Amino acid sequence: MKQRLVSAMFLLPLLILLVIKGIPLYIGGVILMCIALHEFYCAFENLDIHPVKELGYIYSVILLFGNIYQWRSETFSLLLFVVFMVGMIYILTQKRNVLEISITFSGIMYICFCFNYIINTIDYIDGGNIYVWLIFIIAFITDTGAYFVGKNFGKKKLIPNISPNKTVEGSLGGIVCCVLFSLIFALIFKLDIGKV
Repeated sequence: MKQRLVSAMFLLPLLILLVIKGIPLYIGGVILMCIALHEFYCAFENLDIHPVKELGYIYSVILLFGNIYQWRSETFSLLLFVVFMVGMIYILTQKRNVLEISITFSGIMYICFCFNYIINTIDYIDGGNIYVWLIFIIAFITDTGAYFVGKNFGKKKLIPNISPNKTVEGSLGGIVCCVLFSLIFALIFKLDIGKV
């Protein structure tokens, strides 16, 4: 629980930036993007798979400047393609295997472009920041609900070989907390429940 609180204290200022349109949004978004990429790549490094992390970070910075300067889609696409080709040449000179190359670009597609979509949702859709906040909040609520329910009522292990501390009761508790909070959140902010 202590680790969860420390993480929340560190990430909360960055999440606050996601409600401020303009430069703070872009900077906060790219910092979170790089943190997520780092965690993604490190998870594979623990399995002795070594993606090219610097290429992912370069893509993050390109997306940052693309948002700041509102580059046209044609210019943006061309730049991403050029970086992709240069990145491929760089990777091949290092004699990386196919799996490491795949993981490198999987991280870019999965994290960089997803975060960029979130940033654009906030920037271009009225009330978009509310829906984005909901994503982060329900993730926290689900995790916290699962933790407390599992700790107090958990008996049946969920997947002991992968995560020995998680229980079926905790998992169900997290889902229930997520649904209830989402409904309350939607009512408070008068959101379309069908979208939530």
